[in-house]
Amino acid sequence: MAAEGITLLLGEIHELAERNGKITLRGTPLDVILRYFVAGELLDDPTGQQVLDTLIRADREGRTALFLPLDSGVYASKGSLALLHDPAVRAELTEAERATVDRAVPWTRLLDEGRQYAGDRAGLLARCRAEREELVLKPGVGYGGVGTVIGHETDDAAWAEALERAAGGDAVVQRRVRPAPEPVVDAATGRTEEWAANWGVFVDGEGYAGGFVRALRPGDGAVISFSNPGTRSSCVFTAD
Repeated sequence: MAAEGITLLLGEIHELAERNGKITLRGTPLDVILRYFVAGELLDDPTGQQVLDTLIRADREGRTALFLPLDSGVYASKGSLALLHDPAVRAELTEAERATVDRAVPWTRLLDEGRQYAGDRAGLLARCRAEREELVLKPGVGYGGVGTVIGHETDDAAWAEALERAAGGDAVVQRRVRPAPEPVVDAATGRTEEWAANWGVFVDGEGYAGGFVRALRPGDGAVISFSNPGTRSSCVFTAD
């Protein structure tokens, strides 16, 4: 970063202050704040709301930019994926849009008992119970596979209990994805083996903007995340 003329400082929320409308870190004025905290962490901090108000005000006034604002977190909820398969929403999509959703987003539904989905809640739960081996239950907000229930790794009774328990929250049920095996070099042995890979690809207005990949031996579980100790990760390098 220094080679690009950028001074990079690392800090914590409680080290931030404000001077003349500009955010400072240990006394140094900041032009941009790259946010690594989430809303829940602010709620756990006694001064969190006050700090957030200060950051938002500085961003709005153009004195210190906040990247990304907290409203970007709405896209972190898996409930947004469930909206794409909500019957009421699908009815408003064009045929081409529905085809795109079906191609790119596994069937996903929100289990919140406050939503009726055009009166099909009972049918939704019945379908989930009947198709247990092809479904996965996930918290709507979260990461690392924490709280995930894999249908084909549970029995009918445990699955039904998990569905009922999730009905009062923000959980989603999603079609199981069967990844195609990919060759991965095991760093410990040097051998090339067939692993399951989870690709993270970033795009911007100009197209491809980078990526990373996580991979896991098929025998090490169904969730490819860092909560699983068998998961390995790497950057993605491309060449013209």
